[in-house]
Amino acid sequence: MYFIREPWNHQDLVLDGAGSVGIGTDSPSATLHVAGDIRVNGDIVKTDDWGITAGGTRSSCRVRLGELNGSSGVYGLNGLIFASNTGNVQVANNLHITAQNRLRFYNNNSSQYWEIYPEWSDAGDPDLFFDYNIKREHTGWARGWLEPQGGWRAPSDGKLKREIKPLSNVLSQVMKLKPSSYRWVGTGDDSRRFTGFIAQEVEEVFPNSVSEKRGVKGLNYSDFAVLAIAALQEQQVLIAKLQKDIRSLKLGD
Repeated sequence: MYFIREPWNHQDLVLDGAGSVGIGTDSPSATLHVAGDIRVNGDIVKTDDWGITAGGTRSSCRVRLGELNGSSGVYGLNGLIFASNTGNVQVANNLHITAQNRLRFYNNNSSQYWEIYPEWSDAGDPDLFFDYNIKREHTGWARGWLEPQGGWRAPSDGKLKREIKPLSNVLSQVMKLKPSSYRWVGTGDDSRRFTGFIAQEVEEVFPNSVSEKRGVKGLNYSDFAVLAIAALQEQQVLIAKLQKDIRSLKLGD
């Protein structure tokens, strides 16, 4: 075992007979064993399929990355944590994504993904876009965006649509809907009642407004605004006809 002593003590740098290097310890248990903090000004590169392991076995390791000044895009000590035993990534403070970079959510084989990104080209009104890669930007209809001063926007451009047909006989169908008040199951909160529709009841009248995921039916509530306008227009036609009939009867008298 070899010690580099002056001006350090015997624990500062050790090279043992097995070729292991110890820094801060005279009993290195790995090829490089550092008992203390490491500061790297360049890159740390690994050539196998594992990352940097810490905290025991690979199945329970946790890797923490942090920058006090935020130069790496992660703010705060231990700002970003990868835990292989849970598959989770934890951000302890703020995660900063700069320039035109996008946040993507991939499926298991990375063939599909959702992505979220800001549209900085309009500096006065930078929208936040949501895209799905199977239906890309040039098709348009698969994405939506948030406007900082105007809420959520859904694509509705006529050039994105085909087989456009006017709605008809909506009023009679709307009259079959059953607006309800209810409490949610399993919340433990009985302090208020909510208002809305029951998906199974809506499905009997407007099946295209109902979808199902994981055994739970959901509603596209934005459909009801269009249906309400169509029903109101039909009702207004009926009112106008009644008014005309009443005027005719009065003239007949």
